Amino acid sequence: MMTILSWGGIGDTLRNIGLVPHQFLFRKFGMRCRVIRLHPKPTRPLEHPDPPALFFQKLVERCPSLVWAGEIDEPKRYGRIVTRAIREAAKLLNHNTPRYFPLGFPLTEPEREALPKLAPGFVVGVQTHLSGMNTKQWGIANWQSYLSILLEADDLSIVLIDNDARVEQLCCDARIRSASGLNIFQSIALVEQSNLLVSIDSWSKYVAASQKIPQLIIAPDQRSEYPELSADYLAKNSFEGIFNQPQNSVIGLSGTFQQPQLTLDRMSDLSPRDLAQKTLAMIRRLREKS
Repeated sequence: MMTILSWGGIGDTLRNIGLVPHQFLFRKFGMRCRVIRLHPKPTRPLEHPDPPALFFQKLVERCPSLVWAGEIDEPKRYGRIVTRAIREAAKLLNHNTPRYFPLGFPLTEPEREALPKLAPGFVVGVQTHLSGMNTKQWGIANWQSYLSILLEADDLSIVLIDNDARVEQLCCDARIRSASGLNIFQSIALVEQSNLLVSIDSWSKYVAASQKIPQLIIAPDQRSEYPELSADYLAKNSFEGIFNQPQNSVIGLSGTFQQPQLTLDRMSDLSPRDLAQKTLAMIRRLREKS
């Protein structure tokens, strides 16, 4: 049986699951991939700890092509060699770029019925990140200004991917809906319904990548909270297969894959108008292609 490792937060796990065509293997060969989570070993106290193991167990058990295999202290080689080989083969077939496959988390009928009803037309998913890491927070006022500029300039629908109760303050127009009160599976489904995703370097970028949804990602310098998140680490790990792809745009991470640079010291350096203009430019390009 193939083995997929889970570690860190939601994004790390979705990334590793999305890099394996587990649904295809299940349909074609009846093969289910097991997911094993590594016990966290923080070298320092985390201000924003990762979800507990039970969260990831429920995440894995929702998908028919995956099997939860518990937690371990050290990764084993058994089962991972085949997984790595499949990932590398998919990379070679995708112009030597990692390929993200559909995640495959089905909704129950009540969960689907509870999703906000989005108007027909172009949908922009926006992950506002109102809580969590300080380096990713932009403030309610900035988001309000940004959303107002978008709605004044274009006829579109906006869905806010955020479970923070304050996100309701941003739903000041009938064209804005939110994921408030919804679970992770419903939030993933809302990202998948978007025509464009705008986010602040979070788990949603792997969902969008798995569905080939164009993205505008903000990548502020997060090293004050996580020193390991250098430009090189982001480009070659967190953003591998996403950074420098023609359908995506990243604010704050520039340069090449070999020589990336962090260019956004803090979220407050980004103005709502600048972000809105970049968003509208992407929307225009996408509409011209359709």
